[in-house]
Amino acid sequence: SESGNVFVFILIGVVLFAALSFTVARGFKSTTTSAMSARDAELVISDMLNYAQRVERAVNRLRRQNVTENDISFDKPIVSGYNHASAQPDEHKVFHPSGGAMKWTTPQDKIFAGATGNWIITGANQVNDLGTDCASTTCNELLLVLTNIKEDLCIRLNNRLDVPNPSDAPPADSGNTLLTLFQGSFTSDHDIDLGAGNNGNPSACYFETDSSRYNFYYTLITR
Repeated sequence: SESGNVFVFILIGVVLFAALSFTVARGFKSTTTSAMSARDAELVISDMLNYAQRVERAVNRLRRQNVTENDISFDKPIVSGYNHASAQPDEHKVFHPSGGAMKWTTPQDKIFAGATGNWIITGANQVNDLGTDCASTTCNELLLVLTNIKEDLCIRLNNRLDVPNPSDAPPADSGNTLLTLFQGSFTSDHDIDLGAGNNGNPSACYFETDSSRYNFYYTLITR
C-alpha cells in the first residue's frame, strides 16, 4: 500500500508539472506572437514603401527618356486594364525590361482587411495642396494605390510618413475614384482632401467614408 501511494504522488506531480509548463509556454507564445506581429507590420510597411519608391524611379526613368506622362504604360500580361487605346511600344512600359525594367509584385494578403486586392495605378485624383490645385484633370496626380488595407496598418503607415492621425485615427475623405485604372489619360477631377494639417502629403493613408475602407496612396507624378 505504501508503494502505491508513492506512485500516486509521483503521478500528481507529473500532472502539475505538465500543467505549469503548458501555462508558461502559452504565455511565452502569446508574448512572442504579439511582438512578432508588431515587427511584421513594420516589415510589411517597409516592403510597401520600398516597392512604391522603385515604381516611382521606373516612371522617372521613362520620363528622362522623353516618354510623356500620357504615353507611360503600366500594361502587363498578368494584370489587365492598363492597355492604352493606342498600344504603346515596350520602351514606354514601366513593367518591361526594355522600358522601366520594373517587376510587378502582388502585395501580401496580410495587408488587407477582408477581401484581398492588388496595386492600382490611377490618374483620376488630385491631392489637395500638392502640386497645382485646379478644377481640371490637368491637376490630377498619378498615384500608386492600395485599397481596403487594415486600420492598424494604416495608422502605422501614417506614423512612418509623419502624417498626423487625428484622435489616433487616420484622416478621412469621401467620394474618390481610386479604382479608375490609368490608360494614358487623366480622368475625373476628384480632390483627395484630408483636412487641415493632412493635405499636401505625397503619400498618406486615410479612411474612405463612402466605402468604409482604408486606402493608401503614393504619388508617382505630381502635377
